[in-house]
Order: sequence, then structure tokens, then C-alpha cells
Amino acid sequence: MKTCFRIRLGAGSRHALHPAHSAGSRPTEERARPVCLQDGIAVRRVERPAMAQLHRGREAAGYESAHAIFRRCPSRTGRQDDRASATTHAPSRGNDRLERRFPGARWRTATVAMALGCATAAAHADNVSDYIHFEAGIGGAAYRNGPDGLWYQQGFEHSLNLTAPSFEVGLTGPIIQQESWGIDWHLGWAWLGTVHTDAMVPSANTNTTSGRWVGPDLVGVNKSNPCSGPCNNLSRFIGSGHDQGFMLTVEPHYDYRGWRFGVEAGPYLHRSTWSEDVINWVPEAGATPRNIHVEYKPQWLVGYVVGASVARGNFSIAYQYFANKVNGSASNPYQPIWSGTHVLMAKYRF
Repeated sequence: MKTCFRIRLGAGSRHALHPAHSAGSRPTEERARPVCLQDGIAVRRVERPAMAQLHRGREAAGYESAHAIFRRCPSRTGRQDDRASATTHAPSRGNDRLERRFPGARWRTATVAMALGCATAAAHADNVSDYIHFEAGIGGAAYRNGPDGLWYQQGFEHSLNLTAPSFEVGLTGPIIQQESWGIDWHLGWAWLGTVHTDAMVPSANTNTTSGRWVGPDLVGVNKSNPCSGPCNNLSRFIGSGHDQGFMLTVEPHYDYRGWRFGVEAGPYLHRSTWSEDVINWVPEAGATPRNIHVEYKPQWLVGYVVGASVARGNFSIAYQYFANKVNGSASNPYQPIWSGTHVLMAKYRF
């Protein structure tokens, strides 16, 4: 049974609700008028908390009249009353029509807005800086010298300064990160520093060749009698060179109470240089000594790098070994003196 209510605005019963179907009551059209919602639910006046759920805080303060949402309620005579109360709130009618035509439109709008807000916040929190970090390191490199006879010879005066400052710069980030372990990647460029040598060496063709050839222009003989006789025409060999390259490594690590213990390995694409200034070089017996300059023709080669590190926060101490040995060839015989390089470096991840 449909039930509507009249709002009787009497002096002693302000805003009282009375059933519209009372048998013994005579309606007073000018003092009482049926009002209802679309679904037939009668409403008198609504306090602010409840009204806020319907109108999303549209009104300012105090009691708010039920207006605009009360539409087309059937009157006592069966006719529809299109009159809307509170004509001063006419600007809200468009929103009410939208709510009638598309039930829940406001809630859907609020949900979409909330989803967009969460997506925006997630985009800020889950940005590229969470996966890619800049890192830099500075330290020292120690090149391993090659065999006896390669730009120096045991038994003769020589100085091998094979340590140098080195540094690295690059990018790093996590591949996997669990509670107590993870795997990181590193992509960087390493400068292993420039090293120098200075050695006195007998010219190859002016001394007894009872030994074997070991390096360019050098005679490899026993150390107790380097020349197998008198040493003629000692030449001074002054050399220098450096190694640099790009590395891509993977670092599994174990995390314990803020400390991180890791090992890393990967390919090392490097380019080496080496040059020698030879003073008083004599190519053959009786020839006039002269000065010459020879050098290795740089080229890109593939080696590898392995290492281990201990980190606390963004700071770490790392040891690395670079397999950067270069072998000479007939077309490029003046190879660098080193056979590998040890590096100890302090790094910081930004």
C-alpha cells in the first residue's frame, strides 16, 4: 500500500508528520501538502549529517529543507505535482536529474576520482628512481706485471710503477629484493689508471743469444749470467699505458642487520694503450745507437671482471679483479706489460 505524508505547519505542531490516508481527517491544502521521494518514502526535514550523504555537503549549516530531490509525488486527487519546494536551490536541479537518470553516478565519480588519486600517488612512489641509482667510486688499481723479458729483465736495473688511482661511475639497481637477500645489476665505466715502467735492458742483437726470446727486443737468459758473456749496448726502456672499459655485472647479495655482503661477475669491454720510448737502442752489432718510439695500437677487447663487496647503507667497499691481459700479434706486437688488474674501491650509491 502506498503511503504519503502531509507536513502540517500548525502553530503548536511544527513539522509534525501525519498519515495522508487517515479516514477521519480533512486535508487542509494550504496548510498541509503531500511530499515524498521518487520511491514513495516520505521525508520531513533532514538534519545535516543525513543530508550530507545525499547532497555531499551542499548546504551550509543548520537544518536543510528537503528540496529538489522531491519530484512528481502523487497528490490526493491522483494528479502529479511538479512543484519543487525551495526554489532558491534551483541550481542543484541539474545534478538531481543526473542522479535520477543515472543512479549512483556520484558514487561512481567519487570512486573514479579516488582510483586516479591512488594511481597518481603510486606513480610518484613507484618511479624510476626506485629502480635505477647513480653510483660512483674512487680507489686504487694494482696492475700485475707480465713475464720476465716483457719490457723489463730480471738482473738489470728496473722500476715498475704499476699502481695508480682509479675510479668508476655508472648506474645500478635491484633485479630482485627479498627480506634477507637480493640480486642487483651494475652498468658502469672504469678507469684503471696510468702506470709507468723504466728498465735497463741489453739490446737483443748485440749480445750472445744462448737463451730464448721472451719479449720485444729482449733476450731471455739465466739470471746469474744475463748476457751469457759481456753485456753490450744497454738500452733504456721507458714505458707507460692505461686500461679503461665498460662493465656489466650481476651481484647476488645477502642482507643482515643493515649490512650487505655481495659478489659480482660479468663481462668487461676494455681498451688498452701502451707505448715505449727506447733510448740508445742498437739493432745490430756495430750500428749507431738511436732513440725509437713504439706503441701498441689500441683496440676493444672482451675480458671479464669479478669481485666482492661489503656495504652499509649507501656506502660500500669493493674488491674487483679485471682480466684485461692483451696478447700481441705479428701486426700489433707491442703489447702492454700487465696480465691483469686488482682494484680496491670505495663506492657510494646515490
